[in-house]
Amino acid sequence: MEKEELKDEIVDLVIARLQTIPSNASLHVGNEERGFNVNELIEQVRNRTDIGEKFIDSQLSFLRSLKDLPIEEDVNFNY
Repeated sequence: MEKEELKDEIVDLVIARLQTIPSNASLHVGNEERGFNVNELIEQVRNRTDIGEKFIDSQLSFLRSLKDLPIEEDVNFNY
């Protein structure tokens, strides 16, 4: 997979994660004074603006941190 293809897939992943957030939520990115709604952030990510890149970086950091979580084999997620 080429580097640009990987970047596109990461953008798609971040947008998919954003789409799980309630549309009336407001998120702050970096040191920005104002919050962004989900649709605004999706556009920032899609256009790879500075704000979008910061949000992508924060999401990648979060996802990378998940690999360090201990997973118990007997955990049952069926509630």
